[in-house]
This record gives sequence, structure tokens and C-alpha cells, in this order.
Amino acid sequence: MSNWLIKAVLLVVLVFVCCEARTKKYKRTVAFSVLKTARTEYLTSNITSYENVVTNVGEDFDEATGMFTCVIPGLYFFKFHFPQTATNLQNTTVTLYKNSLSLPETYITSAYEKEGRVDYGGGSALVELAAGENVYLYLEGQLYLQTNKPLVFNGLLIYRDI
Repeated sequence: MSNWLIKAVLLVVLVFVCCEARTKKYKRTVAFSVLKTARTEYLTSNITSYENVVTNVGEDFDEATGMFTCVIPGLYFFKFHFPQTATNLQNTTVTLYKNSLSLPETYITSAYEKEGRVDYGGGSALVELAAGENVYLYLEGQLYLQTNKPLVFNGLLIYRDI
């Protein structure tokens, strides 16, 4: 085989390998949906952890810490909602954080007229993330959750930076 043919074959293989790696890198998607169902009583601010992972495409969400860590930079959509009952007389605040920056905050007061009434709070945001940045929920107050009334936290990559 001539020298130029060997170089041409090697070049084709190199281009194929590089294109395949780029395709895998940029075609990967990210989405998660997690639930917290265990009764929670936080008297101080805490990062929420989760017991039930519905989906974790890309595996960028850590259910033990409750933190999403961006691997693919781009525009993400995050949404959360949670129930609150009138059985406790404390206020509840759930805040979405990007690193240490507070994003939308939802505040619910539990002083309802009718004991046992359930109300829901939530929020959502479009967030630009760079690789290595974190997004998580921060809870202040108390949440009384049940299997059929969980705290839900979702995230989805909308558009990736190239």
C-alpha cells in the first residue's frame, strides 16, 4: 500500500472518530424528575434530598444531595411544586438556587381558615448554565409530604451551547 493511501485512510478514520465523539457529546440530552415524599420538618434552611427518581436522563442530578450539576452548558428549564397543609402554623419558603444565587421564590403561609386544607406552591425558571454550575432547591419552614402529595422538582435541557 502506498504511503499516501495509508495517510488518507488514517485521515478518514481520524475524522470519523472525531465526528463520532462530537456527535455523542452534543447529541446527549439532560432531563430529570424527582419526588420527595417523606415527611419533612426543616426548622432551618436545608438543601432538599429526594427519595424517588422518576427519570434522570444524563445522570446529572444527584438525588442524595438534591443537586443538579451541569455537564452540558446551555439553557435549562426548571420547575418545582409542593403541597402545604394547614396542620402546621409555620410559613414555608422554597427557593430555586443557581450556585448561591436565588432564583424564583415561593412563599406559602399556612394560616388557613379550615384545618386540613391543602394548598400548593411552586415556581419555574429558564436558567443559562455553564459546565460545573449547580441548581437546587432550598427549603425554609416545614413541609408535610405524603406519597400522593410529594414535592416535585424537574429540569430539562432546552438548548445547548455549541
